[in-house]
Amino acid sequence: MSDGVVVARDSAEASAAEEFARALADGAEWIWLQGPEDRPQPGALAHLLEVAHSGDAVGLVGPRLQLAGSERLVSAGATTTAAGHRLSSVHPGEVEQGQYGRTEDVYALDTPGLLVSAAAAREVGPPSGALPTSYRGIDYSRRVRAAGFRVVLAPSAAVEVPAHTARALVSSPRPLRAAADARAEHRYRLSRVRPTAAWHLVLRLLCAALLAAAGRLCANDLAGAGRWLSAAGSLGADARAVARLRRSAPRTEPAPALLAARADLAAARREQREAGTDGTAAWWQTEAAGEGGTGSAEEAAANTGEELQSFSRVDTVSSRSVFAHPFTWVLLGTLLAGALLGLRLVGPGALTGGALPRLDVDPGQTIERLLSLRHDAGLGARAPADPLLVVLAVLSLPFGGSADAAARALLLLGPAAAAATMYASAGILTRARSLRALLALVWAASPAFLVSVTEGRLGTVLAWLLMPAAVRALRTAVRRRSIEAAAAAGLALAVVCAGMPVLLVPAVTLGIVLLVRTRRLRLIWTVVPVLALHAPWLVGALRHPGALLADPGLTLPFLVGRSWGLLLGWPEVPVSQALGDLPAAQFAWLAPLLSLPLLLAAGSAYFRPSAPDGLVIASTVLTVGGLSLAIVQTMTAAGTTAVRMVSAWPGAGLALLTLGACGLLASSQLRGSGRRGAELRPRTPLVRAAVVGAAASAVLVLVALTAEGAAGGTQLGRTQDSRLPVFAGERASGPLAQRTLLLEVSDGEVAGRLAGPDSGSVLETSTVAAAAQLEGFPPERRPAALDAADTALAEAVGGLTSGAGDPQALEELGVGFVVLSGDGGEVLEEASRSVSATHRLTRLGDADQGRLWQVDGAGGAEVAWARTVDGDGATAPVPVVDGVLQVPEGEPGRRLVLAERAGVLDARASSGALEEAEPENGWAQSFTLPGDRLEVRVSASPWWFRALALASGAVVLVSAVVSVPFGRSTRR
Repeated sequence: MSDGVVVARDSAEASAAEEFARALADGAEWIWLQGPEDRPQPGALAHLLEVAHSGDAVGLVGPRLQLAGSERLVSAGATTTAAGHRLSSVHPGEVEQGQYGRTEDVYALDTPGLLVSAAAAREVGPPSGALPTSYRGIDYSRRVRAAGFRVVLAPSAAVEVPAHTARALVSSPRPLRAAADARAEHRYRLSRVRPTAAWHLVLRLLCAALLAAAGRLCANDLAGAGRWLSAAGSLGADARAVARLRRSAPRTEPAPALLAARADLAAARREQREAGTDGTAAWWQTEAAGEGGTGSAEEAAANTGEELQSFSRVDTVSSRSVFAHPFTWVLLGTLLAGALLGLRLVGPGALTGGALPRLDVDPGQTIERLLSLRHDAGLGARAPADPLLVVLAVLSLPFGGSADAAARALLLLGPAAAAATMYASAGILTRARSLRALLALVWAASPAFLVSVTEGRLGTVLAWLLMPAAVRALRTAVRRRSIEAAAAAGLALAVVCAGMPVLLVPAVTLGIVLLVRTRRLRLIWTVVPVLALHAPWLVGALRHPGALLADPGLTLPFLVGRSWGLLLGWPEVPVSQALGDLPAAQFAWLAPLLSLPLLLAAGSAYFRPSAPDGLVIASTVLTVGGLSLAIVQTMTAAGTTAVRMVSAWPGAGLALLTLGACGLLASSQLRGSGRRGAELRPRTPLVRAAVVGAAASAVLVLVALTAEGAAGGTQLGRTQDSRLPVFAGERASGPLAQRTLLLEVSDGEVAGRLAGPDSGSVLETSTVAAAAQLEGFPPERRPAALDAADTALAEAVGGLTSGAGDPQALEELGVGFVVLSGDGGEVLEEASRSVSATHRLTRLGDADQGRLWQVDGAGGAEVAWARTVDGDGATAPVPVVDGVLQVPEGEPGRRLVLAERAGVLDARASSGALEEAEPENGWAQSFTLPGDRLEVRVSASPWWFRALALASGAVVLVSAVVSVPFGRSTRR
């Protein structure tokens, strides 16, 4: 044609790209897109060229579109809402009367009759065949405008289009005419997002489609529900079909001022419903039938040859298989590792072993513990619950309130979840899938994390999962000034600090520094959830700062590793169960062989001048700070057992060290800004060696620890045994609330502890109580001196095991049963003979928990947790019914004595609070009683603590609501 114009076919076929290439090779200045049934009116090309030459940087010029053989308008430019729903500028059934007579820049043009400049064609290429007619022109216009060209409507030029094209170019219809309408919207919306956010959008679209299908079912519209379900089932294919478009999509919206409001779309949909399902259905269907169309009107509207072709296999055969994605293999490997490490966790029974307390507790007991200061282990103490208990309570909600089931899922899926969070969070560093998959593998295969999984350290596992997400959300909050991201970062940091209390002070300090430096008040949400979740716990932690170093859960001794082992990421000296408990000291080459390549790969970042300076500095700070913290933790005692002090678990320090190592590893693969590109492909020997070394090291660690856990077993397991022997458990839960003294023989020593109905459960774990057992400043810490209560317990245990047991001492402790267990041998037999020789102890036989004795009260009275003591020393048991002490009538001046450490509980009757008396025997809590019959309620839940706990929960809930971007479009 004249003026350097070449006509190209507008279709969804791959031949369109060949026609564009051929036209550009022939020296065409303009390419005119026409469909096989499009009919330009006389003078249309001349009007298009006139507008094309009227200004600079014109990339696209489009005509007004009319229905063939009619004056009815089809399109005169188009736009979308911020969410990506099409809105046509033409009203349904509108007739051409010269109302679109002004040449103007528009948001988008439809492809029929579109005139494309050669410069725009070289820069952007042809329209994508992966999108249908309704969105092909919109997507193409966005890309051309993002490339720096103008998109201009020339209404003086007219092109007639067939009825099936006109039906495709209406505004986004509701209700759907066919599943193809929803699929067209899905493809366009999926083509606009970044590849890292595609999975999130797919989930949102899936949920929206399922909700829409449910709504159609409620409206008794089975056909409409089927259309939505069909579109939902095709989301995976649609996401793959536009994967190439996502990778080249504009990073920002090129013309936000030209987007339509949702109110405009709602009005257009209302007009379409009033005029007909597809706008002006009556005359379109008549015209289509007159041309010899076949099938029903709905099939003619949605299942035309072009639309079916746009969703055919042609669009998806070139998409890559999911198995070609590098993260797929990382995910499969970590899933397999989690399954092998958690084989013993599947089945009936409660989880037990390692540092994991028993989690088979009622939700009501959990709530009561969160609102109380009573720590019921031993003879009681005043200590708040750990913040980790709040997190476990929330995680248990999807499992019907079962924290035990939530812990199983967490430990089984922990490695895969850690890899997934790191892969998603690494998108702030690079879009390269292979590098993000490598970082995910390194993060999930860290020895500190895998050892924490095998030992049941739930706090470390949870913090490890959310630490990358916290970093990404914090970066987003600072850069985009997003209050939602700030609240999300605060929630993630709150969970991280709940699992690793030692990071509480650094996290709060970081949030305050960012708030002061940026002067953005919305960043206060990075601190508010952290302080709110930990506010009740801080009541006790401020008096015992050592709680910051304690690891939530049971105190578990471990072999402290050397500093070089911590540098390599190993929290303890490895011990192989499969090789006969031989320590790694005899295999000194093992840990360096597995982890040294990763250390060298991360260190290669310092030898690349083009590495991003900011990332290298931040990663170095994390690495050095994490290593220093891990060393300090291993040098500081944070808990005690019956025979030794236990160092703090270095999970927090090694988490920071591993995060820094991931940053250095990414730095070794990336270029800094302004250095000819943002990324560096692994071509140089140094870069290639870093990648291979890091991947090999992570795989070896993952395989070694998984094989060890599968072959030698982990410290976790399942038990169907009750916490106490059946008879003792019934008495512990009954009105007498009798305790059981557990004697355990280990390494030739006999240790004793008191147990109640919740013994060994998560309700009896407290970092504040563990910190109270130690005194002194790090690293010179020592066990705290025994108080009168602990001394009474130690004397009772010593008397039993030496043959000089005093049953009166056991009765004062509220002990109704004695259980002896442990390693067989002479020490166990000797201890058994000593216990049997104690007066008023009756041997009941052997239970699953060990050898069992019952303690008989003096004068035939039964042992009870609460008792009254008269002036002459006579005692009587006081039953406890639903938490209320039923005190019988007696003489004035008597005392209510509880087998509880003094100062723990408050007692209140209907007449008011009871006056506290001098502790019985110097340690047992006592209250003065009148002579009347009383109902006394004891608790360790002052009103101010309950108010604080409820207020903190409300603030955390508000933070969760703030973190959800309600009513906001996707931000780029």
